Amino acid sequence: MGYAFLQTLMMCLVVPLGAGVPAEGHAVATDTLLTVTRAEVRAFLFDERDDEALPEDLFEQLEAWLDDPLDLNRASAHALVVLPWLRPAQAEAIVRTRTTDGAFPSVEAALDAAGVPPQDRAYLRAFLRVRPLTTGTPAPWRLTLMQQATRRLDLGRGYDTSRDGTTYLGSPVRVMTRLQVSQRGRWQGRLTLNKHAGEPFAWDPARQFFGYSHVAGHVAWQPRHRRTTVIVGDYQVALGQGALLWRGLAFGKGTAAVDGPARSGRGLAPYQGTDPNRHFRGLAGTVAVGPATLTAFASHTRRDAALDTLATPDGQASVVLTALPTSGRYRTPLERERRATATLQTAGGAIEIGSLGRHAGLAGYVARFGYPVAGSDALYRRASFSGQQAHGLSLYGYYTLAETTAGAELMRSHTGTRGGAAWLRTTIGRLAEVLWHGRFFPVGRSLFGNPIAEQASGAAGERGFYLGLQLHPHPAWTLAGYADVFAMTWPRFRADRPSTGLDVRVRLTHQPRSWLRVYAQGRSRQREQNGAALRHDTRPLQPISRHDIRLHTQYAHSSTLRLATQVDHVWTQTEASSGRGFLLSQDVRWQLLPTLRLDARLAFFDADTFDARVYAYEHDLRYSFSVPAFSGQGQRRYLMASWAPTAALDLQIKLAETYMPMESTMGSGLDEVDGNRLRDVRVQLRWRPLR
Repeated sequence: MGYAFLQTLMMCLVVPLGAGVPAEGHAVATDTLLTVTRAEVRAFLFDERDDEALPEDLFEQLEAWLDDPLDLNRASAHALVVLPWLRPAQAEAIVRTRTTDGAFPSVEAALDAAGVPPQDRAYLRAFLRVRPLTTGTPAPWRLTLMQQATRRLDLGRGYDTSRDGTTYLGSPVRVMTRLQVSQRGRWQGRLTLNKHAGEPFAWDPARQFFGYSHVAGHVAWQPRHRRTTVIVGDYQVALGQGALLWRGLAFGKGTAAVDGPARSGRGLAPYQGTDPNRHFRGLAGTVAVGPATLTAFASHTRRDAALDTLATPDGQASVVLTALPTSGRYRTPLERERRATATLQTAGGAIEIGSLGRHAGLAGYVARFGYPVAGSDALYRRASFSGQQAHGLSLYGYYTLAETTAGAELMRSHTGTRGGAAWLRTTIGRLAEVLWHGRFFPVGRSLFGNPIAEQASGAAGERGFYLGLQLHPHPAWTLAGYADVFAMTWPRFRADRPSTGLDVRVRLTHQPRSWLRVYAQGRSRQREQNGAALRHDTRPLQPISRHDIRLHTQYAHSSTLRLATQVDHVWTQTEASSGRGFLLSQDVRWQLLPTLRLDARLAFFDADTFDARVYAYEHDLRYSFSVPAFSGQGQRRYLMASWAPTAALDLQIKLAETYMPMESTMGSGLDEVDGNRLRDVRVQLRWRPLR
């Protein structure tokens, strides 16, 4: 720890020098100092997702809400309840008050009517706005064109064509292009084109290559004030608690302790990401018929797959799918060979009935692969889907009584097994909120499910109980945390038999002044995994634990300068070994000019084992995210400039470097680099001529 200790000591001496009380004239509690920035909203929601996949479509939807906030004078309760920090009872209170008393004059008036606590309002304001009710004036059309390019400056051996063996076929530049035309609250059309680093530009329609390796798009009619939607192209479906159908925005266990597990599915939504495996493609629609809402969808997609030919008992040849890769990258001959080799046809729908305070739905689907999916010999995968056709059915709903809301979903999979989840959330005045959540998922889940679980995307069975609590003892203090106890009823990766675990997190936030916010957080995760083999056929489970503590301080020196300091300490323990990790980072945000903002970070890390690696969310380009993991000894630094010379044009450039002086190589596989530095540059240009 010596290297990191010296660097940390330097920073601990430097940071406090600039962290005094703001100069006279800046100590006033202005709206500018109180406003939670877009970057802080993203950091709060995604900072702790180290053990989960972070799909880009999740960030896409968040940015869409931030770019075009929901209108509180028009949005339905169904649209509002999907937002983080807004409960079903609060969303319904907003609609009820609007119906009886008329349009809201301000966002604060709507949040007052819903009884939203001050701690949640700070984040909700970024997603909401109020527009006057006008008639006869059509909403304006908007055009957005975005171009993004990313390149690693230090290239791995996959780009060395002089060496023997596999290499990448394309350039090291990732290119993403987006074109969107929309009319607020009515129409939206979007085209997304993406090429990952290492992929070549190629034209091969048979393998779904059209220059870019990923092409997605849609045309959607989605009026905000009604539950009517028509989508042609790429879309997602999110219903109930996610046990049966959930392809889309999903908040799980995180810093919002009483929000993520109590889901409210938003139904159909256009797909806006670059992952070829996380959406449906075809036609979908939702229509309201009296008190009922009907949803139907039909999809035909091509999936990446490894094919094999097997001999049947009658001597015939049969083609089967032996693997379904989900990386979405096509850089090598093998990856390109597996591109779009299988078809998947899906049809489904739902019928929902509800009014303010109560909602119930019945959903189902039928899916069929073009070739049968072969079973796996791996023990933990033997419960995964095999065969050619799958189906599922679920019943879900929620009910609100005063300050308490309860919800549940029961699901039956194609194997005949049953499972589901149930939750109850109650508010105790403005002092506290409590959430109970229980789950039981069978072995062999739904093909399209993504529920709140320790292994949301796996097939292994799971049982769990979650208790979340958020206290507001004082306007300046918030205490939030959860405890999640779970048991895996089927073997999983690195655990050859059923296992148990515990996940506990607590965060205490204090904001004594409008310009100062501090939080301390602790988290402990315990699991069981395979230990050393006693005999050739016996491997007992052993407990493994990971504990981390964080202290974060954010300080607004003025309306143009913000500082943030963060310290993370991680330690891990198994029966055979232990490890420790440490990270200290200093962030600076400087609004240098009205049109120019700079974001910078300098971080030092020291983790003696990979299991003790430290994750650190960092600011990135709009529509992008970065949560790197650090092990070993080194530094991480970046500088990002955001320039908006006009209201229609903005440019972002980010330069980042990871420096590890004790290493001679960095990275692994085809991305292994000779040297002790990894540098990359990211550029994004967005043009919006019509607003």
